[in-house]
Amino acid sequence: LLLNGVWQFARSTFFVDRTPVTYSWVGNHFAVANSLGKELWQHAFQQPRTVRTREDSELGPFVRFLDIDGDGSLETLVGHEDGGHGEALFCFSPDGKLLWKLDGSIAYWQPAQTYSPAFRVRQVVTAMTEPEGTPILASGFEHVSGAVSRVIFVRPNGVKVGEYWQRNSLDDLVAGDLDGDRTSKIFVAGSNDAGRPTIAVIDPNQIPRLVPGQSPEGAVRFERHSSGGEAAIITLPKSGFAKNVGFQPRILHLVIGSGGLRVVVSEGTMTPENEVCQPVAHLIYQFDRQLKLMNLTPSRDFRSLFQSTLQNEPGSIDREVERMRDEVTVDWLGEETSSLAGR
Repeated sequence: LLLNGVWQFARSTFFVDRTPVTYSWVGNHFAVANSLGKELWQHAFQQPRTVRTREDSELGPFVRFLDIDGDGSLETLVGHEDGGHGEALFCFSPDGKLLWKLDGSIAYWQPAQTYSPAFRVRQVVTAMTEPEGTPILASGFEHVSGAVSRVIFVRPNGVKVGEYWQRNSLDDLVAGDLDGDRTSKIFVAGSNDAGRPTIAVIDPNQIPRLVPGQSPEGAVRFERHSSGGEAAIITLPKSGFAKNVGFQPRILHLVIGSGGLRVVVSEGTMTPENEVCQPVAHLIYQFDRQLKLMNLTPSRDFRSLFQSTLQNEPGSIDREVERMRDEVTVDWLGEETSSLAGR
């Protein structure tokens, strides 16, 4: 028993698990702890975290523990305000040293309006540039208005190598080996100006660059990407139900698995007693590893809302699903493209 007690004391004292699992905020102090709740390190930001998002209750603070350089240790990525306008992405080493900072906020201009430089970190994923090659971080930023979003690509050392812009919100951002070639593809979910959900497929071996357009002083407008910026664009249709009630379909989840790409789209909402709308009417698209549509499955709630809102003729839902299947497009691109011009 005595030896066991000595071992447990030595283990807890000298062999601390350095794997980050949880975090906490107190004012401007950010702390990281392991699975036992033991604090590993903390960092004092210049200012406390404040609410700067249209959906703060949904998004919350952005913190991820990722192995960004493939050494087996987890870095900590934190989205936090910097300079009083928008958020930057801070990258900390496993022992809490600030490695680099990526500023994603910039004033954005389009003919009808100039938007303030207030972007928020939405998601960060890692991708491999080639078989057993160098990792790339895809860092997704969304403007607080939801009017535009950008994905900035950086090396593990924080050096920027390119970026991708799209109109409207950034609904999801994932990366994975879809076709089994041991390299990743990056999938950027959003919507086009017609209100149809879209997914941009980015090849990390051909990181998009931006061709700037004219803009007022202090703001930017990127009108198109360099050649090869988008490997493909998947465009999904709006359901008759969404058109009828004026609902904007939104991609909730992208999932890459052994069978291909799974896309979950919200096509309608319900409002419970607390007056918070919840997405319940889902359509599930299943693409194979070559991005060929295999199945389109409506959820039970989608069927119920469809029947209660539209004329419920025999076979009407089946015809609607068939119509939507026919309107799914996958455009493989090789020339200069414009994701800001309204696809």
